Amino acid sequence: MPIAIPPKLAEQPSRGRANLKRLRRTADAVIAESSPPELHNLSPAVWIGAERVPPIERRPLTLRLDAHVVAWFRAHGPRAETRMQLTLRAYMKRITRPRLID
Repeated sequence: MPIAIPPKLAEQPSRGRANLKRLRRTADAVIAESSPPELHNLSPAVWIGAERVPPIERRPLTLRLDAHVVAWFRAHGPRAETRMQLTLRAYMKRITRPRLID
């Protein structure tokens, strides 16, 4: 006999998949309330120059980082590893840009 899944759990998306029906039913105020504090009152100017980055293959890696660096990223909110990845990518893009000669 199959196990019944509680309705609330049944609505949760599977890994990597958004539950669009549930999201469309969610009020903007509820979404804003659940967002991290650093995203509150963002100016539309934040998105000027933003680029859409397609997902790329990721590989697991063991990396030893300074404890202070890890603590800093963790103290600034969830998904510290993702933010570390984005920081490294931004640095990589910055140093590989052609430099203008003054």
